[in-house]
Amino acid sequence: MGQSEAQQALYRLTGILEADGLPYAVIGAFALNEYGHARVTVDVDVLMREEDLREFKRRHLGAIPFTYAPSPSVSCACSCSS
Repeated sequence: MGQSEAQQALYRLTGILEADGLPYAVIGAFALNEYGHARVTVDVDVLMREEDLREFKRRHLGAIPFTYAPSPSVSCACSCSS
């Protein structure tokens, strides 16, 4: 049986993080699947410390600053000012 695109992305990402020695935690549906709770997913959820994410981005994505700016057409359930 083949792997989904999300599984392929997970294995590629974790391979890069392992090779770079950057700590991470897989969360979300993939983590639940490991504990026997079957969940279907189409995304990869990874938890990283801010400084490790910054280093990952520096090495693999360049110096791209991340800022959260929700689209005006998307309702935000957080406590931000939008």
